[in-house]
Amino acid sequence: MTTATERTSESYAPLIAVIAALALIALLAGGGWQAYRYSQWRSFQTEKERIETIVESWQAPPADADPVQWGAAWETAYNAVGNVCFTPEQVNPEEMVRLREDVERRNQKPVNLETLAWLWSRLAQTGPHGNDYITRMQPLWDEAVAASATPVP
Repeated sequence: MTTATERTSESYAPLIAVIAALALIALLAGGGWQAYRYSQWRSFQTEKERIETIVESWQAPPADADPVQWGAAWETAYNAVGNVCFTPEQVNPEEMVRLREDVERRNQKPVNLETLAWLWSRLAQTGPHGNDYITRMQPLWDEAVAASATPVP
């Protein structure tokens, strides 16, 4: 003869098995989601590093550039890359690929102040975060471009 306690335990066995199976599925799905997010993050970081490497190569002013103006404009544009392209939530990985491709194409032309202005404008096209950042920081960009080693009389 079975006791009430034994019957209760036996009746819960299927429920416990279902709960355990659901927990395992949730755990595996969560791990899959984390792996997917990590792959997005890794792809994003790779593209960002490639973009930054190109923009870093533009740091030295061209021979015909005002070094003070160039330094201010380059620093402002370079910082904008980091501030706009902060995480995949700000710029999605697919847009990062397009941005990198555009920067690579632009890098085939001579680098000058127009190049930095192009980058500044292009960052606004990366999405809502990029547009907001560039809009908010436009006065800083304008000030950087207006900087000059030549005193204004």
